[in-house]
Amino acid sequence: MSRKVIISVLVVLGMLFPGAGLFAGNWSGSFRWQAGKSALDLSNRENASAIAEIDVLASSVEAGRIARINVTSYSSPEGSLSWNTKLAARRSEAIVSLLKEKLPGLTDSQIVVSDVPEDWASTEAYVRACNKQWKDETLTLLKSGKNDKESLLQDLWGGIVWDDLLWNCFTRIRRTEIYVEYTTNIEISASSAAPAENPHGERISVKFAAGNSEILSHYLDNTSQLQSLQFWIVSLPPESVVVLDALSSPEGKVSWNKTLARRRAEAVKRKLVELGVSVDRITVRTCEENWAGLREVVASSWLGPDKNDILHILDDTSLSDSSKKEQLEALDGGVTWSRLIAASMRSLRCVNISATAE
Repeated sequence: MSRKVIISVLVVLGMLFPGAGLFAGNWSGSFRWQAGKSALDLSNRENASAIAEIDVLASSVEAGRIARINVTSYSSPEGSLSWNTKLAARRSEAIVSLLKEKLPGLTDSQIVVSDVPEDWASTEAYVRACNKQWKDETLTLLKSGKNDKESLLQDLWGGIVWDDLLWNCFTRIRRTEIYVEYTTNIEISASSAAPAENPHGERISVKFAAGNSEILSHYLDNTSQLQSLQFWIVSLPPESVVVLDALSSPEGKVSWNKTLARRRAEAVKRKLVELGVSVDRITVRTCEENWAGLREVVASSWLGPDKNDILHILDDTSLSDSSKKEQLEALDGGVTWSRLIAASMRSLRCVNISATAE
């Protein structure tokens, strides 16, 4: 389908459903890259489709509602880590430039970039979903934690495994995912007025970037949350206890995610002490993966045709968290899992702050 036809179809859909708006819900899209390249291949159908949708977005009323655009670029594991790190960053830069060209009203603070230099998670998901003779041996190698996985994979089965990954896996995981989030109102407020004080017991949530335990004041809605926190603390009765529930998104290893959640709790605890809260009034209640949050996000905003399949896995009480992760990673050879990470997990990496009477 040509780009012109795609745009026409999207515009017609917008005319048919003017009340809802084509981009009324948060929107996600993706771009594909050739090996070792950071110049966008416009002949790729998926790239052309994503650009067409951005063109329609730019000319719609929804463009004025953009709160932020999250850009996550991935490189495949072949080559050196240093090169792949630069490559992922360059791909993000290319997409950011494209977005600023198409949406000239965007500011730097509305664009959040996070890169995944070597996407081993998607590689593992692809192998887990295949039925090749070398599947089990390759999974064992990928899970080993060894630093020389690339060279070991190249030698495995006389190079058969590596050739399969090059042709059938890596071509799909060289990508940039974008996720557009909207405000609930047409205009984005830039007011510096103090936010309303939070009533006793209302939760405040500080968000964290992937794999990070540093509080970034301009990440997602942290600016407003940290402002609210300062006024909320002043309103707390002196006998109240501040409770921290630290959470990580479910991607990655469980042991690391729980460690990461604990470090995030420690960062927020230090912030509270800086704001004048006595350390003996702060308690950490949980440090775990945010599966409930993932279920809530998918139920409320996931637009993919596999929504019911995802919810079926998340709602299966007979499955452990690790089994849920394995089944989600296996959907579509890892494509769904990658899109979940890009589109649905940013708000799950958080520390929720509440208060209780002592």
